[in-house]
Amino acid sequence: MSLTNLIKMRPEIGDFLVSRISDIPTKPKFVGGVFPKTSNYSQIGTAFDYAFRFELLRKYPHASEKQWVSKLGALQIIANPDANMKKWKDPAINTIESAKSVRKQYYLSPNNSNLRKLVEMCFRLSHLDVVYRELKFPSGSVPKNGLMPAPQKQDVDDVVLMLSKSKNFLDSRRFSQSSIIALNPTFGYYSELVGGADADIITSFSLIDLKTSTHPNIGNYELAQVVGYYMLMQMNNENPLQISLNRVSEFPTVHEIGIFFSRFGVEYMIPTNNIILSRDDFLEFIRMVDHPPEVVVDPLQKLRKVGHFRSKALNEMGIKNVEDLAQIIDIDRKKEMVKGIGLDKLSSIAKNYLEHNIELRKGVMIEEAKSQFDFNDEVYLDIETTGLSYDSQIWLIGMLFKKSNKLILLFAHESDEEKDILKQYMKQVSNVKGDIVTFSGHHFDEEFIGQKLKKYRLWNNSPKPNFVDVLSVVRDTIEIPVSNNLKDMAAWMGYNFKHPDLAGYMMPGLYREYLISRDQELLTKLQEYNEDDIRSLTHVVSFIRDVLS
Repeated sequence: MSLTNLIKMRPEIGDFLVSRISDIPTKPKFVGGVFPKTSNYSQIGTAFDYAFRFELLRKYPHASEKQWVSKLGALQIIANPDANMKKWKDPAINTIESAKSVRKQYYLSPNNSNLRKLVEMCFRLSHLDVVYRELKFPSGSVPKNGLMPAPQKQDVDDVVLMLSKSKNFLDSRRFSQSSIIALNPTFGYYSELVGGADADIITSFSLIDLKTSTHPNIGNYELAQVVGYYMLMQMNNENPLQISLNRVSEFPTVHEIGIFFSRFGVEYMIPTNNIILSRDDFLEFIRMVDHPPEVVVDPLQKLRKVGHFRSKALNEMGIKNVEDLAQIIDIDRKKEMVKGIGLDKLSSIAKNYLEHNIELRKGVMIEEAKSQFDFNDEVYLDIETTGLSYDSQIWLIGMLFKKSNKLILLFAHESDEEKDILKQYMKQVSNVKGDIVTFSGHHFDEEFIGQKLKKYRLWNNSPKPNFVDVLSVVRDTIEIPVSNNLKDMAAWMGYNFKHPDLAGYMMPGLYREYLISRDQELLTKLQEYNEDDIRSLTHVVSFIRDVLS
C-alpha cells in the first residue's frame, strides 16, 4: 500500500482530503504538449523523474538528494539467491557507477550530447527502480556493455523535450540558491502510516508533484494526492500521535502546493491558505486509514486465477459460487472465455478446490516436486512491520522452532525498540543450522530483516542462515486451487485461525492503537495473529508434503 494506492482504493479518503480545500483554483488549459512515440509510459516517467532531479541539482547544488531508488533495486538483485540473478549483479552495480560518472560529465559540460547520455542512463536506472518498487526482476540476456538494458531513441528524445519544457519552471521563484530544496522527501513515521509516501519536491515556498501524463487531468485523485502529501508533511511537523521513532526534521511552512505537468510546461498551484487542516483532521485521517470499511468478498475470489473482475464476470453469467462453477458440464459453455481465460480451466480449478486436489505444474515431475519441499525446516518465521518500504519499522518477529515446538515472539512494546528485537533475533538464529521458512513469494521477510541488520550494523561473523520462501517453491512446482494468500491456502487445507476476521493490512493500525492504549487484549490479539501466520505455514508445508508422498 502507499498514499497513491490508498486514494485509488479508498475513494472516501480522497473525498476527505479534497474537502479540506476551501477554494479550488481555476484549472489551466493544456496546449502544445510533448507526446511519447512509444508506449513505455511508466519507464519514461521514471527516467524523467531522474533527469529532472539531476537537472535541478545542476542548477541548485545545495538541494538535498535522497538515496536513489535504483540503488535499493541493485541491492535487491545482489541479495536475491536465485541463480538467474547472478548474471545481473554486475550490470546493476555498473549502471549505478556509470550514472554517477555520466552525471558528473554533464555537470562539467552541460551540452546536448552529454544531456542525451545522461537521459539514456536515467532509463537504465529505471530498470532498477522497478525491481525495488514492484519486485520485478530482470530476465533475458545481459547487454554486451555490461549495463542494464538501453532505451529506445524515441524515448530519449521524449525526455529531452520534456526537460526543455521544464526550463522556465526550474527558473521560477520557487527555486533559489538560498531556499530549502528537498528532493523526494518522506515524512518519517507518517509516511509509514499510509504504507509509504514521498513527495517529489519541497522547497521553502512550495510542495510540488511532477506529472508526465499525456492527458493531464486535475480531478479528485490528483487533488487528493497533493493534499495528502501536504497533510503528511504537516502531521510530521505537528506530530499529533506524539511518536518519537523515525521522525524527520520539520519542513518549511510552504505557501502553495500543486502539480507541474512536464509534457506541457504547465503548473497548477493551490495557496495553502485555501487548505484547512486541524489536529482533528489529522486524527480523523488516521482513523480512516486504520479502520477501512468492511468489504464482503465474493467466495469465488478465493480461487486461483479468479480475482475481482473475473468473479464479477462469472456472477453476470449466473455463476454465483464455487459449486456452480465446478458443476458446469455443458461442452459448448466450457469453451466460453472469462476475461482471457477459458471457463473450462476455471471449472477445473473449482473442482480441485472442492475435492482438495493439488496438481503438478506443467513439466514438473513428482520426484522434482518432492525434492523441492524436502528442505530442512528448522525455524518458521514471520515478521510484522508498520509498512512495506524499508523505511518502515519491524515491530514483531515471530519464530517457531520445529523440533522443540518453541514459539518466540519478539515484540516492540515501544516505537523505538526495533534494534532491540533485532539483537534478540540474532541471538536466536546464531546457532540455526537448518532452513528458516517464510511465506511471501519474494523473500520479503529475509530481505527486510537483512536491510535492518545492515542499518544497525548487527551482522556478526557467523554464517548467514538459509531462508526458504514456501510461496516461491509452490509457484515453481505445484498448482493449488486457491489464491496465493496464506490465509486462504491454510484454511483450504484445514487450518483453523484464531482470528479469521483479521487481515495483514489491519496490523499496522492495530499496532499504533496498542502503542497509545496499551490495551492487553489488543496485545494478545496482535501476538496471536502472528502466531497463527507461523503455525498455519507449518500446516501448509505438512499438508503439501503428505499429498506429494
